[in-house]
Amino acid sequence: MWKGCLVECFGMAVYVWTHTAIVMASASYTYPPLLIGIFHGVLLSLFILQFAASSGAHFNSMITFSTMLTGHTPFFRGLCYIPAQILGAFIGALCMKASVMPDFGMRFKLGACHRGPMNSGQALMIEVVSCLLVLFAAYGTAFNARQNAIYGPVFVPLFSGLMLVLIIFCSSSLGEPPFTGAGVNPPLCLGCSAAYALYDDIETAVAFEDQWIYWVGPGISSILHGVMYLIAPPHHHALYQEQKALRQRKKEEKSMNKNSTD
Repeated sequence: MWKGCLVECFGMAVYVWTHTAIVMASASYTYPPLLIGIFHGVLLSLFILQFAASSGAHFNSMITFSTMLTGHTPFFRGLCYIPAQILGAFIGALCMKASVMPDFGMRFKLGACHRGPMNSGQALMIEVVSCLLVLFAAYGTAFNARQNAIYGPVFVPLFSGLMLVLIIFCSSSLGEPPFTGAGVNPPLCLGCSAAYALYDDIETAVAFEDQWIYWVGPGISSILHGVMYLIAPPHHHALYQEQKALRQRKKEEKSMNKNSTD
C-alpha cells in the first residue's frame, strides 16, 4: 500500500507542476480555457496510462473518496492516498514557485482555483455538476468491467481526458476572469493555494479564500454518485465482483508461491 501512496504523492507533484505550467503558457492565446482544457485532457490521459498499474492513477481525492464509498478502493488505502495527494500537490506547486519569478507566479496565483466574481452558491453548483461529470466518465469506463473489456486500457484514459477537456472548457466559460472554472481536483486547488500563500505580499486568508468550495463540491458529488451506485448498481456489478475475487485469489497464490520458494 505504501508504494501506491508514494506513486500518488510523486505523480501528483509532477501533475500539479505541469498544470500550473499549462495555465501560464495558455494565457497569451485568444481563448485560454480551450487550450487549458485540451492540454489538461492530454495530461490526464497520459498520467492514467503511465500510473494505472502502479496505484490506480487516482491523483484526485474525489476519485479516491468516491471509490471508497463504492467499494473499489479499500478504506485504509484511501486514507493513505488522500494525504499523499495533498502533500504531492503542495510539493508540485512549491516546485513551480521556485521555477518562476515571483511577479509571474503571483500573476497566475500558481494555478490556484478561485471563483472570481461568482458568488459562493454559483461556484458550488458548477463544482458539484462538473464533479459528477468526472465521476460519470470514470465509472462508465475505468470502473465498468464490461466497458473496460470493450475499450481496453488505452481508450479508457482517453475518454477520461476528453471529459476533462469538456469540463474545463464549459465551466471556465460560465464566468468572467479571474473565475477559473471548476476545480474538480481538491488537492490541486489546496496545494496551489498553499504555495501561493507563501509569497511575501499575499495574505493567507486571501490565498485560501473560498477553498471550501473545492472540497465540499466534490464531496457532495461523490456522495450523490455513491448513493445512486449503491441503490441501483450497474448490470455489470456481479461481473466486477467476480473479477475482484479472481484478482484476490491470484494475489494469494502469488504470495503462497513466494513463501514456498523462500
